[in-house]
Amino acid sequence: MKKIQIILLFLCLSSIGLAQVSTRDARLLQDKIREVYDANILNGSNPNYEVYLDDWKSGIIYSKLITHSTLAPLRYFVYNKEFHLINNLKDTVVLNKFAQIDSIIVSDKKFIYTSYNLSGKTKADYFQELAYGKLRLLKHYKCIFVKGNERLATGYHTNKPNSYKIDSKLYYQEVGKPAVLLPSKKNEILTLFDKPEIVKFIKENKLKLKKEKHLKKLFHYYNTH
Repeated sequence: MKKIQIILLFLCLSSIGLAQVSTRDARLLQDKIREVYDANILNGSNPNYEVYLDDWKSGIIYSKLITHSTLAPLRYFVYNKEFHLINNLKDTVVLNKFAQIDSIIVSDKKFIYTSYNLSGKTKADYFQELAYGKLRLLKHYKCIFVKGNERLATGYHTNKPNSYKIDSKLYYQEVGKPAVLLPSKKNEILTLFDKPEIVKFIKENKLKLKKEKHLKKLFHYYNTH
């Protein structure tokens, strides 16, 4: 795999469009990427792991600098928290994390690169935007290492290899502020909204605030009323 660091501005100003590739080419390139990361990123081990959010999808990169968009096959490599794309030369490149990125659309998912609070520190990363407005609902992905069972396969004990699994957490974000981890308790979530009719809306629509799709509906209602 030819891994190249690129700058979004270069992509936006380039007069050469990013060519679409066949499903077969994308699959071959995907296999090559995984072989490289097996050897280099995962220290040569061969665990069962999920490190990509999706396979290759047609995506669009929007820039804040100019009113321009770039079309390319994209996918999110959660393990390294970076987007891979295929350029017009059919090289796989890594999109640098710049503040100039307005948003990235991959299939039906919209991603933004924004700041968030983590253990008292402000950091920045990619988030999937679930609800847009004065109070955003965001989803953050990361890879979790799961240690396997190295005991011999005897009796009821079966060997399980080390693995990586994708985990996600929900955040909320007020305009101009870093994103914050969404509380898990209903009463704490309700304190985020300054409209008295919110409680009525939740009851009438039988919303369960443990469910992502219900939270999306709640945030959308709040941002549009």
